[in-house]
Amino acid sequence: MNRSLAARHFPTESFEYDFEAAKSQSDERAYVETQSAANQRDPNRLTDAVFNLRHPELRGKRLTKEQTALSNEWKSILRTVVQPVLARAGQQPVSAADADVAAARVIAHEPVPGMPGVTIQQLIEKWRPEIAPEIPLPVLLGFMRFESGGNFGDATHGSPRNHPPYTQPAFYELGLFQTPAGLHGSCTGGDHSSCTETPPGREVAGDPSTWARLCKKIGADPGKWKNPTTQVRVGLLDLKTGADAIRAAYPDLFPKPGSDWYLRMAVLLPFARGGGFARAFLRAFRADLAKLPEDRRWDFLRSKRVGGWTFDASNVDKKMALAAKLG
Repeated sequence: MNRSLAARHFPTESFEYDFEAAKSQSDERAYVETQSAANQRDPNRLTDAVFNLRHPELRGKRLTKEQTALSNEWKSILRTVVQPVLARAGQQPVSAADADVAAARVIAHEPVPGMPGVTIQQLIEKWRPEIAPEIPLPVLLGFMRFESGGNFGDATHGSPRNHPPYTQPAFYELGLFQTPAGLHGSCTGGDHSSCTETPPGREVAGDPSTWARLCKKIGADPGKWKNPTTQVRVGLLDLKTGADAIRAAYPDLFPKPGSDWYLRMAVLLPFARGGGFARAFLRAFRADLAKLPEDRRWDFLRSKRVGGWTFDASNVDKKMALAAKLG
């Protein structure tokens, strides 16, 4: 899953900048004032633009968590350049929640590489009714907003929080839906070019990754991991088959696919924390959950513990909250 600072509105590859036009603005505040007058009043996007004016060599690429100095600089631009300009103009900056809505809508309308005239939303809607009709488009947009940022070229590998960094999880997570793929080997930095195994990663004999297994199922070449159609079909199948397995194991708790409870517990939680995590809580509290109406089950599980695990709803909650705003 994409754990970069892009989830907090730091520069992402999906945002296009007119660098030459930006360079012509010698004063950063004047540049922000010009953009604000043209109705660009999202403080995060304005901060991105100024940041990339200062750092054209980055070309809008996503910051990684180990780039502390650059991250702090981004925050300083927001605080000392962008927000004062918006305040002087009497314009209220959008909230973080509204910025997430805007970012998700940008993802929806991003053009698909190699498919002129086709947007991400259109490509997803071509396959969603066939593969996973019970998962609404707003939920998928919320998912992409916080996972891949709508980047077909994303190959997440490990985490910089681990010691040594970029070690666990040991497998790649690819593209729009961050589908688990092959092993990435030893990595030394935030870009997958630093890994000993290139995407889609090394497969283990007799134990194919989700990516390899589902590519085989649809007859796609797993080596062409950036193929947009393959990413969408495999990503939807991954979410669908995972949810189907949960529902088959606990049919009494999931009589209706597509409900809020189903989307949270069967679709999103297994991805966020793993199928074993979701099953552990379903197994431990099955009888209690069965006695409750569906709309009370998720809140019932909050802060419950099973073994060394505490039920953490935050990852799923933010995606569903965004989906509700988009819907």
